[in-house]
Amino acid sequence: MNNCCNNRPSRNRGSNNGRNVAGANRNDDSSCMNLDGTPSVGGVAGNCMRSTGLVCGPNNNTQTPVFVQNNITQNCGCGNGNGDVSGVNSVVPYSSGETVTLSSEYNNSMGQESVLGFGTTQNDIFINSQGAIPARQQVIAFSLPEDMCVRALTCTFMSTNTVRTNGAVYNIKAQIYTAGRTDSFFVPPNKAFVLLQPEIKDTVLEGTNFFGSVVNLNIFIPAGTRICLVLSLVKTSGDAEPITLLGSCNAGLSLSRTSNTVV
Repeated sequence: MNNCCNNRPSRNRGSNNGRNVAGANRNDDSSCMNLDGTPSVGGVAGNCMRSTGLVCGPNNNTQTPVFVQNNITQNCGCGNGNGDVSGVNSVVPYSSGETVTLSSEYNNSMGQESVLGFGTTQNDIFINSQGAIPARQQVIAFSLPEDMCVRALTCTFMSTNTVRTNGAVYNIKAQIYTAGRTDSFFVPPNKAFVLLQPEIKDTVLEGTNFFGSVVNLNIFIPAGTRICLVLSLVKTSGDAEPITLLGSCNAGLSLSRTSNTVV
């Protein structure tokens, strides 16, 4: 799934590099090297080596330059937060579009979570005791068309009611959940969440704005995976008190491709 240096062919887009020109094999890239490491001028196509500008490190992050054969795609996964994974290729926007309803756990009762969609909100989502969401609930999600890395997550929430916590302290939690193509449950990948600030304590007035952002996640997600964004209330201190928070929410998830192509 996330094998370092998982090379696969790609098209050569250079003008003359590594292909026949006028009936003769030719390579006029002065930076190109033969397989034995010697400089190649007019070399045999397919025997040319070029610098990819990266090499797979011990944690799948890109590091120092390496020479590989022409027409090679090098995939080093998502890195560990220290490597370059080719920048952000897309941003997934979320918008509640209607009232989000979040309630806290109290005694033996479960809290109420919500799934944020694209102009829609799915309230009262059931999360089991293992922290998973049964996929049979028809959760609002999208599917990745190719291997990607989750890079960053940001979220804003504006309350539309006033709540009093009576000594307990809560945070709004925005968390990514994923499910494979045939999986029966959505589960949260490690680190794929953010706690919004400020904390919910004492009295929180209607119109309060909350915000949270996390970067350098670099979480590998394979093609075909379904992804959803779940909002919940988590108690961080104090005695449990039942509260219900209403509001509107916007969020964004940035993704990047996992591979680098030599051209």
